Amino acid sequence: MNVAYRVFLAVVLIATAPRSGAQSNESECLRKEVEAHVLEQFAIYGPKSANHEYFGFVYLHDGILSSAVTRSRPCHAAKCVVDSAEALRSMPRSAKVLGEWHTHPHGGSPGLSKEDVRGAYNNRHISCYQAFYSAPGGAIYTWSPNQMSVPVAMASRASVGNYKEAPAGLAGYSSPASPPPSTRYNVTTLSLAVRRADTSDFSALYNVR
Repeated sequence: MNVAYRVFLAVVLIATAPRSGAQSNESECLRKEVEAHVLEQFAIYGPKSANHEYFGFVYLHDGILSSAVTRSRPCHAAKCVVDSAEALRSMPRSAKVLGEWHTHPHGGSPGLSKEDVRGAYNNRHISCYQAFYSAPGGAIYTWSPNQMSVPVAMASRASVGNYKEAPAGLAGYSSPASPPPSTRYNVTTLSLAVRRADTSDFSALYNVR
């Protein structure tokens, strides 16, 4: 994915609601819930990606998992341009970002691009951050945001499904999943800096409202 603007998510201070007993990192990060939500998003947007890419930030707000989604311009020669800042503008200010996902166009590459890998890597400091993408054939993968090299990131991939094999009735389903009350978060202000993909200089600072 060629991304016109990549987003860096600054420090988010999180205070969890009181709960008894130790909770695993998987539970606190809502990994199963996030994966289920992302599969729903791919079931909706994967079939629409014939000549576009869709990009979304997964976030938690008021105990509800949602995605802030944006669409690329029409792809040319299997290259797509996505402005990820557009997704940010629809996200609540007090959201807790948990990851990102994007589709590849049906005639595009089955592998990650350097922009895909770099974008997730730049957000690796965010607790619980996960990254997902779908290949042209519908296969859905997650990969490690801690990898900066495309070959190493590709080697870290794990398959999580295929949107062409989604259960009947899933496509078009858009109701976000609610995690159990014991895992709800109280989150402070989320600030995001947006820069162009071809420079390391910050061009703007967004406070999402």
